[in-house]
Amino acid sequence: MEELLIQLVNRQKKMASWPAHLFLLFLCLVLLAARATPQSTLPPSVDSADRWVRPRCQSKCGNVSIPYPFGIDDGCFRTGFEINCTNGTAYLGLNLNLSSNMEVVDIQLLQGTLGVNNDIARDCYNSTDRSQSSHNETLINILGLKNYKFSSDQNRFVAVGCDALGYVWSQSEDFWTGCMSFWTNASLVPNDTCSGIGCCTALIPIDLRNFSLLVESYYNHSFCMDTPCSYAFLADLSKLNFNLSNLTEYTSREKAPATLDWVITKQTCEEAKGNDGFACVSPNSYCLNSTNGPGYLCNCSKGFLGNPYLNDSNGCSDLFAKSDQTSTSAQLFLRHVSNGAIIERGAILALAHGAGFSLFFLIAIVSWLYWIYKKRELGELKQHFFEKNGGSLRQDIRLFSSEELEAASDNYNQSRILGEGGTGTVYRGVLPNQNAIAIKKAKISNDEAEV
Repeated sequence: MEELLIQLVNRQKKMASWPAHLFLLFLCLVLLAARATPQSTLPPSVDSADRWVRPRCQSKCGNVSIPYPFGIDDGCFRTGFEINCTNGTAYLGLNLNLSSNMEVVDIQLLQGTLGVNNDIARDCYNSTDRSQSSHNETLINILGLKNYKFSSDQNRFVAVGCDALGYVWSQSEDFWTGCMSFWTNASLVPNDTCSGIGCCTALIPIDLRNFSLLVESYYNHSFCMDTPCSYAFLADLSKLNFNLSNLTEYTSREKAPATLDWVITKQTCEEAKGNDGFACVSPNSYCLNSTNGPGYLCNCSKGFLGNPYLNDSNGCSDLFAKSDQTSTSAQLFLRHVSNGAIIERGAILALAHGAGFSLFFLIAIVSWLYWIYKKRELGELKQHFFEKNGGSLRQDIRLFSSEELEAASDNYNQSRILGEGGTGTVYRGVLPNQNAIAIKKAKISNDEAEV
């Protein structure tokens, strides 16, 4: 019987099971995520327009949601927050003949802001004789809308053009300000920024409600007749994306996007509390003073979401409350960080899924690297045993896998034992080609075994 010396390390068995470990790890993470997901149905989304209005009131005008205290129909709005909905377009106020009426594009209830489109002043010249072809001074007056003023935080006065000197001033002449833009080489104009070349900005004061806009030229556009017009307007900086193409777009554009701050009355929270008309009627709401002149706003208390101006089921409520009065740790965490702000259900799910998958991939990558390390270590150990037992001196030596040795020895059956000594046990093995071999399985030492 031919006897072959075969070297093997028990850890080869462990290495073969690593992919299965990764699969089991993934399965466990999926089950944990499923367990952490609330089984009861969450309340309706706080972004649903119907959650923000009084019962049986119109909740939208076109694509614009109209939350209370704003409203369209009688009995659906607080005095001073009327919205006129005409042909699917929302306007501030009920009388469209007033110059103070503005088109409304969005209402941010908890932030106390309102997006509008307002007029643009322009100054244009003929390319032939450089004479002025069109010029207008724009007057903007919202004094009739007592709860509104232009946001001094979000808006800036903007002048656009190659030869533009823009001004903004109050009708009472309490202030004047403006900026200048001039260039003769269009390649010097930076895109996607209003930095002073081609587009310039100036700060506006707080409580701005009645003012004029004007833009003029130093040289009648003599040095840049390819862009014969300049423009001036108030704009929300977050919505202003200036580039050279704007100069031609403004030729046909009559409005620019701006943001209004709105408040409840002209009182502070301390003055308004206790009055019959106090607006923060939800039990889970609080009052905060405006930062842009007198007035106040309402918001939901920490951990509650909804409309703080409504004293019904659409008011501030615990969005994460469950019928069995239990909450998952994820719900408690989100309730803590929300602090009364609106969190979309989709954003919550995206956050949970993103965190779960990130954790899984992190563990999977670490496990994979560890598997690669162990596989390399196994290869080095196998080579060590191979050389230790003279494998490099004999060309007919063959390495067998643990599975092959187990099959040849009938899983190291006791009936196959040929002999046993102090260093190990020798088994009789039969290969698939019916060749008989002797398999020496050494006794384990330092977590290593020689077979």
